Amino acid sequence: MKRVGLLAFSSAASTLGLEVVADAVRREYPEWQVGAVDHTDAKEVDYLLVSLYWWRDVYAFVSFLDQIGLDPRQGKPVIVIGGMSAVNPRPLAGYYHHAVVGDGEDVIGPLLRALESDTDSSGIPGVWNKTGCS
Repeated sequence: MKRVGLLAFSSAASTLGLEVVADAVRREYPEWQVGAVDHTDAKEVDYLLVSLYWWRDVYAFVSFLDQIGLDPRQGKPVIVIGGMSAVNPRPLAGYYHHAVVGDGEDVIGPLLRALESDTDSSGIPGVWNKTGCS
């Protein structure tokens, strides 16, 4: 069973946008475990969905990765960022695998399907990946 971790820095709970995206994942993959993660278990998930809503979240995210020793270059978990502060993901290059610009609930299904089938995700509108934004 795949595990999808939800990570938000704005409060103790997920942002509304992250919860909407999580619901889309649950509909697409009802057998997967989807839930909030923290310092203790973020490295154990297959996919880490990160909400970067406020500008401070960008700094908190980079600090979080450093604190738990999570290096995106290792490939697991696959890190997908989104939110208002991810609109320009270029400054965060090297800290994520995919960035969603726009409504994440519209693209998370196609993105996960592409990742699960190991196919190119560059054709998904609004998704930045290693080759840039499609």
